Amino acid sequence: MQVHEGNVREGIRSLKRALEIDPNDPDTLVWLCVFCGNTGKSAAARPWAERLKLIDPLTPLFQVIPAMLAAMEGRFKEASRRSQPQYAGIWTTRASGSPTARRSRWAAV
Repeated sequence: MQVHEGNVREGIRSLKRALEIDPNDPDTLVWLCVFCGNTGKSAAARPWAERLKLIDPLTPLFQVIPAMLAAMEGRFKEASRRSQPQYAGIWTTRASGSPTARRSRWAAV
């Protein structure tokens, strides 16, 4: 709720408290990864992303979150390396150097 009200920091604190109650709750882990990644704290989210992969190895989203976090930090080669083969191309950049240039092309398809 705090995040929807613009208080991302308090939202992250609430999610961390929820994680103390259930450390393997996939919804809590996903949202922590997303919010930390969006606030420039991708490194803090890496352990949660790896835990997600172990908790539920069959959910594709959980498998690409480590790559998403690397891409959010601008580490596109690592993002591509960490991706499953079918997702690896979405993290590459065009000659312009813009990480969104390729994604916008995919959005048009």
